Order: sequence, then structure tokens, then C-alpha cells
Amino acid sequence: MSAIPAMPTSLETNPLLNQWITINPDQTVTVFSGKVEIGQGIVTAIAQIAADELGLAPEQLRIEAGHTGLAPDEGYTAGSLSIEVGGAAMRIACAHARTLFAVAAAARLGATTDTLGLERGMFSGGSGQPRGLSYWQLAGQVNLAIPVERVASRGPRAASLIGTSLPRRDLPAKFSGAAFVHDMVLPGMLHGRVVRAPNAGATIIDAAIEQLRALPGVADVVRSGSFLCLLAEREHAVVKALAAAQKLVRWQPGPARFPHAPVAMLLDSLPAASETIHDKGTSRDGKLALHVRYSKPYIAHASIGPGCAAAHLDNGHLTIWTHSQGAHFLRAQTAQALGMPAERVSVIHRDGAGCYGHNSADDVAFDAALAAHLSGRPVLVQWTREDELASSPFGSASVVTIDAAVDADGAICKWHAGIRSHTHITRPGWGEGINLLAAWDMDPPHPVPAPKDASLPAGGGHRNGIAVYDLAHQKVDHHFIASSPVRVSALRGLGAYANIFAIESCMDELALASGQDPVAFRLRHLGDP
Repeated sequence: MSAIPAMPTSLETNPLLNQWITINPDQTVTVFSGKVEIGQGIVTAIAQIAADELGLAPEQLRIEAGHTGLAPDEGYTAGSLSIEVGGAAMRIACAHARTLFAVAAAARLGATTDTLGLERGMFSGGSGQPRGLSYWQLAGQVNLAIPVERVASRGPRAASLIGTSLPRRDLPAKFSGAAFVHDMVLPGMLHGRVVRAPNAGATIIDAAIEQLRALPGVADVVRSGSFLCLLAEREHAVVKALAAAQKLVRWQPGPARFPHAPVAMLLDSLPAASETIHDKGTSRDGKLALHVRYSKPYIAHASIGPGCAAAHLDNGHLTIWTHSQGAHFLRAQTAQALGMPAERVSVIHRDGAGCYGHNSADDVAFDAALAAHLSGRPVLVQWTREDELASSPFGSASVVTIDAAVDADGAICKWHAGIRSHTHITRPGWGEGINLLAAWDMDPPHPVPAPKDASLPAGGGHRNGIAVYDLAHQKVDHHFIASSPVRVSALRGLGAYANIFAIESCMDELALASGQDPVAFRLRHLGDP
């Protein structure tokens, strides 16, 4: 007998069926997803999976995604796992719900479940009800407050929605301007801009608060430690005030700890913790040897739209609207930073500029939360382009060196790679401590967590650093550099694309040096057909 496949992670952490689906009295069904829309079309895809499994027309299905008060906690929307994990979990949950309703329908229709038809939410067949029975007619008979069980999927059929092209659910609101958090307007809302430090680690010595409040159009100024935010009724007023505000704040500069040098030289000069992550085979001297070196710089997200968020503290309950990729993690970190119970914080996803990785979304969300907490007014905070390129996390720089050799028969007989890089993930909720910029500036400040990298098999700086080729010898060392001149975190693929670029470039150079066709050279080092 084959083993029963494990449930997707999302179902292990959110095991109840009513965490995924509810039947509405208006002849619709709502499904709940923790995977959010960041431009990749995931909300449409998961709704398509759910409607297909439930036997609904697309217009009969609603989806709530990334709302901590409604949707399951599915971690980050990251790593290309939204279909593999979130979509799989949704299909299993919807299949179980459909089966429960089919059993209830079959009992009343005098039929068996395998003879029932299902179209637009209506079960038909048997002799009990000539017109069939719908989800909405059966809702009072089916208990969804039970653990999800794996049952048979509906499978491929003529009327399947899977494989068809459905209109994107996110686009109409984006085209009309109603989707983006940047365009939100809350009753009594103030627009906020944070006065940024001139360099990392700088602290405020003195801020002329009354002079800042007297700037044209400024309605309020809130401060906690070295977090300073201007608030105005009109956005253009706070934008103009920001430039003047910099002259009214005195800063104690942060430490200058890093030499000004090209990236490769800088990484070579910084202390590293080294470990061998792979060592297989025995190296031999070859007919020719190469020592090659490749580097990747720090890379900014540079989203087309700067980070933005809104927040409102109402009767002790804090609501945040954000384009974060990890709503539940942001909720927990915000509550911890502000000393609030997590159940008094709600995080609701709204669209922002598309992003693959850890950009400014979480930081600006906490800026808005802290400003709303201090001012008592609804606040919308947007970062400036300068903020984006100076204060949001960058993708980590990397240097990869490879010592390789080819023997007289043209086969690789030595491969020793060394990877030097920083952490590639400091997302809020990952690891220890609080990873939110303003939490490090507020009074009292929360400590900056000690950096660490993701471990294999997923990996961070060393992701995909072990070559897939069948090599007589391969050794890979990872040199983890804890300190960095800029904030670093996740950018699409983490360390993979630096490592794959290095590996494949070295394969090209070895092929060229040994007079072999680069494709044939690769194929001779791949044993898997």
C-alpha cells in the first residue's frame, strides 16, 4: 500500500474546515486564504481552484485573502509556494466540504453520492427533489467546524475550470484606483511622513517639536525616541514640511563601521563564520585548472510605488492596512513591539507595488501603526523614494570563488567552491526578536536581532550552491558574514542566482578551456536522464 501523503503545511496549522470556507445566505460561498496578491495573480488562481472543486461558477465564489481576522495563517506569500501549499490546501478543504454536502444531499434525494450531479452549487439526481438541493439549502445540516480530511478530488472533467483562462480578480479595482493602499482615505485621516536618520544607527539628540508643529499645514508631530513623524490633513503639506523638518532635528551619527570599497573587496575584508556544507569525492590534479571569481552587488527592490500603509487605533483595537507578504507575522510583531495583546491587532492586506521579497511594506506598516498609536488619529504613511533606496532591505551581496580542474579525458576532477555572503532573510517573524525598523528607534528601543541565515535544504546565501552535476569531487564552503553596510534580507531566489550564475559560468569556462562543446560538457556530467 502506498503511504497517505502528508497534509500541506497550511492545513497542519489551520486544521478546521470552517477556517477555509463558509456558506453565505446570499447564494455565494466565501473561501479564506493566507496567500496574498502581489501582482502574481494568486487570488484568481486559488479562487479558480476552490470554485472548480466546489462545483461553483466563478461569480458564485468570493475569496478573502490576507486578513488576520478572517483568513488562515499560511505564513509568508513567498518562495513560489502559494499554489504548491496554499492551492493544495484549498483544494483538499473544498473537496472535503463538497463531500460533506454531497452526503447530505444524497440522503435527501434518495441517491448515492457517486450518482449525483453538481453544477453551480446545485446537487441533482435521485427522486427526492426533482430540482436538486444547493449548498445554501443544505447549510444548516452540515457542520464545518471539524478537522479537514483528505478525500477524493473531483478530478478532470469536461466542465473543469482548471486549465481555462479566467479574468483576473484583482485588476478591475486596480484599473479604477480603488485597490491600492496608497489611495485609501479613512474618516479623519492624517497623512504621515517619517523624518529619517541621515545614516544607519543615528539617534535624535534634539528635535524642535514646536517649530515642527508650526510648519505650514502640519497638524501634529509625534515622537518616540528616534522615531519622528510629521502629520498633516493634506498630503502635499506634509511632503513640503518634510524637507524643512530635516533642518530642525539634530542627530548623533551612527558608527561608520565599513570601509568604502567595491563589493567584492568589502566582503573579503569582513569577518566570516565558515562551514563546509558539502564534501564528496576526492580531488585530483587535472590537465588544466581554473580559479574563477564571481560577485553580485547589493540589489534594491526599487518598487515602482514606494511603501505605504494605513492604521487606526479605535477603542483599543489597532487595524493596519498593508501590502505585507506576511500579515500574521506582522500582526504578532506589531503587538509585541507596542506591548498589545495580539487579539487587539488586525492586519488587512491591500494592494501595493509588486514585489518578490522583503521590501519596505512591513516597516511602513509599523510606522503607520506607531504614528496612529501616538496620535490617536487614523494615519496613512508613505515612504519617499529616498526612504526606499536608503532604508528598506537590500538583497545581499555575494562573492563566489571556484577552484576547478579537468583531467586528460575532459572530465571534472576537482571542484572547490567558496561562498561569501550575509543573511538573506530578516523578515518580521523569522528568527528571534523584532525585525521592524521603527521598533529599533522607538522609546524604549527593541534590540536589532542578531543576523543568521536560513539553513539547507532551502538555504539562504548558500541556496543552490551545491552543483547538480555528477562530479568526481565537490567541496562547498559557506562563509557567513554577519555584519553588513546596509540592511539586507530576502530578494527573489535569495542566494540562488549568484550561486547558479557562478556554477554555470564556471562550467562554460571549463568547457572553453578544455575545447569541449558547453552543452555536451554539461551532459557528460549529468547521470540522471
